[in-house]
This record gives sequence, C-alpha cells and structure tokens, in this order.
Amino acid sequence: MQEASESGVNQSCIQQPEKGELSRQEVDTCFREQLTEALKNDNFILHFQPIVSLHGDTKERYEVFIRLKNINPNENTSNLIMPQDFLPAAERIGMATAIDRWVLHQAIIHILNRWKKGKETLFFLKLSAASIKDNTLIDWLIYQAKEKQLPPNSLTFVVKESVAVTNLKHAR
Repeated sequence: MQEASESGVNQSCIQQPEKGELSRQEVDTCFREQLTEALKNDNFILHFQPIVSLHGDTKERYEVFIRLKNINPNENTSNLIMPQDFLPAAERIGMATAIDRWVLHQAIIHILNRWKKGKETLFFLKLSAASIKDNTLIDWLIYQAKEKQLPPNSLTFVVKESVAVTNLKHAR
C-alpha cells in the first residue's frame, strides 16, 4: 500500500504477499476448515463482560463475546483466537450466520441457567450483517424462545450502525 501511495496519482500497484504472508484467499481457506470444525466440535468459547447499571438496577447485564479455540497453538500464539481475527473471514466465506446461531444457542442455554438460579440476567449480543439479512432468524428465535421458555427481554441485539443503515429494511 505504501508503494501505491508513494507512486502518486494515476498509478496502480499489485499487492504481493511478502514471503511467509498468506493471501486473503489462503487465510479464508484456512479459516473455513477451522470454523467448520469449531461449529461441529464446539470449539468456540463465550466470554461475558459485565455491564454495570449506574441507576441501581439489580438485574445482571453482560455483553457476550465469542472466542475461537486455537486447536494448533504454537509457542508464538494464544490458545484463543480473537473475533477480529476470524469474523471478517467468516463473513467473506458465508459462515457468519452459522456462527451467530451458535452464539445465540449457547447464550440462551447460559441465560436460562442463570434465571433458574434466580439471577435476572440480560445478555447483549452482536449480530453480523448476514444474520440481519437472514429471513429465517426471527422465526428461529421465536421458536427457541417458546420452546425453551426464554424470559422476555432477556436478549438484546447489538448491530453496528453502518450495518443497520445499510440493511435498514432487514434491521427493523
């Protein structure tokens, strides 16, 4: 990129990965295999970040985050892969909706367990653009809520403003 900006206007450059650097297509291929395995074998982990009420509300609130277990870590990598490292690839290869469904399913299980223990809990979950466009998501959520007797208003969905504006029809 630096070469292109230094070349001036009306110029073009071809980006070549440096030695040892993977191309976007190679990264996507690697993640496709890893994400497919993660969905099959529950190799994702949810993390729950508390959200504290400044108004004294006693309900517990958590933002839900996903991590991918690194099944082949070496000494230079963590055992967990952060979402910013795998979700863009998941969106490019069409796996974001499946990952969102996994997160939703697991979050429903977690929230039901908390309510059974008498802890009124609310979860805030991020949805991908692909899930916003998915016409079957609402029906799936309604089915899950009824079948599992999900407490009303226990899940709140968070959508990036750019995604909501771009997909205004679906975001409603």
